[in-house]
Amino acid sequence: DSTMPFQQHRDIFYLSGVDQEESVLVLFPDAPDKKHQEVLFLKETNELIAIWEGEKLTKEKAFETSGVKTVYWLQDMEKVIFELMTQCDTVYINTNEHYRANVETETREARFTKWLLKKYPAHNVAKSNPILQRLRSVKDHIENTPLLKPGVFSLSCRYKGQTKSDDFFLKLNLEYAKEYSPVTDLKVIAGCWKYLGE
Repeated sequence: DSTMPFQQHRDIFYLSGVDQEESVLVLFPDAPDKKHQEVLFLKETNELIAIWEGEKLTKEKAFETSGVKTVYWLQDMEKVIFELMTQCDTVYINTNEHYRANVETETREARFTKWLLKKYPAHNVAKSNPILQRLRSVKDHIENTPLLKPGVFSLSCRYKGQTKSDDFFLKLNLEYAKEYSPVTDLKVIAGCWKYLGE
């Protein structure tokens, strides 16, 4: 046996930027209560967990990372899901739809889906994967930029004269961290070299 490093589900990372195990993202754009249009459930953290498992996101850090204002701990999920399910008719579930996927072990996501469908059998079920595939196939301008690290050079040398929001830098930094290599730093240095001294 061996342990594999954690890798966040690509869809949840794409939608929220959250890179923490056991995270659940619920999107409910028609929710009567606006605070439930985007909901993030996280594993609760404390000092002991930080020591033994590593630092986890607090509710405040989760908001900073994802922009999702409503963050609950996982232990509150069943109660909140019950409230949300009373307000909707159709649930979109995420499944692995890749044509080469041969899933032999039941994933946490599959167990959650099984639980949800058993607990709420009267709801209509639809697949979110086709929607996500369409969204992810169109690259955002941030995804088409070279990956940069703010500590190496200022981004201003690459994006001179453009308005840069906090969200822009957050997504850029997340993408950079996800794909980091020393070669990337060298490319940034080479690309920004001519702007030194400006």
